[in-house]
Amino acid sequence: MITRWPAASSAAACLPNSMARKGWMDWARRETCMAEGGEQGGRPPFSALAGRCGVTRYNGRGVATSRRKEEKGVTMAQRVFVWAAHPRAGSLSEGLAEAYAGGAQEAGAEVRVLKLSEMAFDKGGFAGYGHANAPLEPDLQRWQEAMTWCDHMLWVHPYWWGAMPAQAKAVLDRALTPGFGFKYRAQGLMWDKLLSGRTADVIITSDTPPLWDRLVFGLPGRRVLKNQVLGFCGIRCRSVVQWGPVKTASPQKVAGWLDQARAMGVAAARRSA
Repeated sequence: MITRWPAASSAAACLPNSMARKGWMDWARRETCMAEGGEQGGRPPFSALAGRCGVTRYNGRGVATSRRKEEKGVTMAQRVFVWAAHPRAGSLSEGLAEAYAGGAQEAGAEVRVLKLSEMAFDKGGFAGYGHANAPLEPDLQRWQEAMTWCDHMLWVHPYWWGAMPAQAKAVLDRALTPGFGFKYRAQGLMWDKLLSGRTADVIITSDTPPLWDRLVFGLPGRRVLKNQVLGFCGIRCRSVVQWGPVKTASPQKVAGWLDQARAMGVAAARRSA
């Protein structure tokens, strides 16, 4: 069961985009290592601003919502689940997730944000499907609940060894299970897609230049998520974007990514389910 907590701030209005953008640029200048895998010089300020924008950090204990409304006959109340799939608190992935969530909330969506860095669960000991495994911990149950609750989702993660981090993959291994995400039929090799009707955006950050990843490696991370994870469960992937190289990105480049993430959130909120 999801516990609904009030927003972290009672402020009625969001800070102007320019202020949030400037805060991130200041943070970027302080960084000694811009790589997603490197040590950060300080927690990005956008997380602190999230409550001011009506989007709380949701670790299974906080939920931000806005009223459903209609404009010119088009439903504006998309239910949007944002998953920041980076194991370190204060990462660029979390900042992009917050920016996307802020844009979606401002455009009228109901938003839930869940951060891998705040999820508590056993990341090892998984014996495989069809074998005895430990019951799902509360945070994994909340992840499942958010997946079924939403109309649309964003997953954002860094690119480590051509894929999402192992801790994020552990969430999929433990929670995106037969009977929840899909169900094999009794006869043959076909399966039922149990999460059909939902859509997704994916943001990947990398030190690998995106063009190099396309021409040399063949986009392995993008293809796996789009086809063998989301698509396998019936979730239609609207877009998969990759931004990098992170380690050489200027503050202006980082600010541009944040602006793009916010714009993606706005667009997601304004699409009909």
